[in-house]
Order: sequence, then C-alpha cells, then structure tokens
Amino acid sequence: MTLKINEVVFANFLLDTLVSGDCYWDEFSVLLEEEDTKQVMLSASNEETSDITTIKLLSGLDRSSFNSQTSKLYVTPDDPLVREILADIVTNPLIPDWIEIRDWVANNIEYCVDNDVHGVPEYWQFANETLMLKTGDCEDFSILLCSLLLANGWEDDEVYVVIGVRNNLYHGWVILNVDLIGWQSLEPQSGALNTFIGDYLSLSEFQGIYKFNDKIFETI
Repeated sequence: MTLKINEVVFANFLLDTLVSGDCYWDEFSVLLEEEDTKQVMLSASNEETSDITTIKLLSGLDRSSFNSQTSKLYVTPDDPLVREILADIVTNPLIPDWIEIRDWVANNIEYCVDNDVHGVPEYWQFANETLMLKTGDCEDFSILLCSLLLANGWEDDEVYVVIGVRNNLYHGWVILNVDLIGWQSLEPQSGALNTFIGDYLSLSEFQGIYKFNDKIFETI
C-alpha cells in the first residue's frame, strides 16, 4: 500500500500476512494552514488486483464571524510579507517605531467596506491580505497594525486588537502599552498625531467587548 499527500509519497506499507477479509489500520496526521487543501490518496495492490481511494482535506474559516479561537489566527506577526513590509517601514532612528508603523498603516491602506471588496457584509482579512489588497475595514486595519507591532518586538501582553460596540455599532482598534506613556488606544485609520486627542475623542464612547492577539484572547 502507498499513501500519498498532494501526489507526494507519505508512506509505503508492505503487508505480508494480510489475507482476504482481514483489516489493517494505522493513523497519521496532516497539518493544514488556514484555508488550505490537501488531497490524500491511498492505493493498495497485490498480485491479482489493485484499488485507489482519494479524499480531500479542507481547512477553512468562517470569515463572517469570530470567536476565542479563530480571532487569534488573523494576527500573524511571523508572516513573511508582514516582516518584509516592516523592514521598509521602520527606517528613521529619530522616530519611534510605533509611530512609523501606525502612520504607514493609516497612509497606505484605504478604508473599504467588505461588500465592495468581497461581496459579503462581513469578511475578516489576514494581515497579508490587507497588505496585498491595500484595502480593509476597521478590524482589518487593526489586525494589520497589531501584527506589525508584534513583528517589531512588542510582547503579547503589550499590544492587542480590541473589538468594541457603541449604539449597536461595532468597531475595531488597537491598544498598545507605550514606554513612559502607558496604555494608549490607537485608531489605526488615523496617523500618530491623532494619539493624544483624536483617539480619545473617537474611541472613548465605545465599550470594549474583548481583546486579542496571536496568543491571547480575553473578554473585557
């Protein structure tokens, strides 16, 4: 018997003692990334006959909703594109990194509603998707900013995406523990000049529901 995954031989089994009517079992594991697909093919043969069985393994996310497990998947500080873009952003030693990163996100990503981009009312994007599309809505801005800050060295207990609500209107933003300043609520769609006045005015009436990053999910 031969087991293949995506046409690559995973294992070969030689069964000398198996006779008609007997059963053979084994187990194996396959790692799938988000929205990944793998084809598993098992072929068995002897001197007289052969047979092939194929199954398809799918890994997907419901992009229209969130929970304590799936929310963390969207924050991806180790994504190669996130790290590549980060290297181009953090270039001025006279400007704090978090200000350069925040300004870049605000200036290079265009706000678009999910219906216009994806044809559905709600669709959460991974950070690399937002970088490639150059568009996103509030949680997409926030996921990208959080991913970039984590990639730049902030610890998991120092930066989070926050989802909050005001008058049944949901919104996403970022909170960051800035040295000497403390915790700041950041509106990723606005640049760093917004930090001390604009962020407070635009976000103060929202009630945070939960916060998360790639490692932590907490109800507020």
